Order: sequence, then C-alpha cells, then structure tokens
Amino acid sequence: MSRYFEGGRWHQSVGVGVDTTVEWTLNAHINCVVCGGEEKVTVLCDDIKRYIYENELVQNVWPDLSTDEREILISWRSKKDNPDWNYHVCPKCNQWAEEY
Repeated sequence: MSRYFEGGRWHQSVGVGVDTTVEWTLNAHINCVVCGGEEKVTVLCDDIKRYIYENELVQNVWPDLSTDEREILISWRSKKDNPDWNYHVCPKCNQWAEEY
C-alpha cells in the first residue's frame, strides 16, 4: 500500500489497479464560556483550507451545516488565530440568555 498527493488530495493505492481517495478530516472544537461544555464538529480538511487560506465564507463552504455548527467553526478559527480569545456561547446558553 502506498500514499501519494495529487490534485490537492491524498490518494492511497491499495492494490494493483485499485486507487482510493483518502478524505482527511478535522475535529474543530471549542468550549462555551458560560457552561464550559465542549462543542465540536467534524469537517473535511479540504474545506478547512478553503475557509482559512482562500477566505471563503463559512456559509459557502458548508451550506449543509446548521447555523450552530458554523458558529463552532467561526469560534474555532478565531481561537486558532488568537489563542487568548474565547467568547463562544453554546446554543443552550445562548437561548437561556435570550430568554432573560
């Protein structure tokens, strides 16, 4: 078995004439500043590259994710760029704050 990078993706040769594309994923996670609970979402690394390095809008990169899942990615990116930053509020705490 061998691996090689071609066309912006990793490929894995698993036998004679058999080639599979390996979809690398990233687990983006961040903690809520109110309750401390961890939220995470798993996305493809190719999509993260589009979001971070090509500056595509989060809703254009992941139109199928919920608003809450996209907020995790926005907060994750902000914390990645500035490790001292953390102002993420989970949906449960956000709903509680809106009610009061």
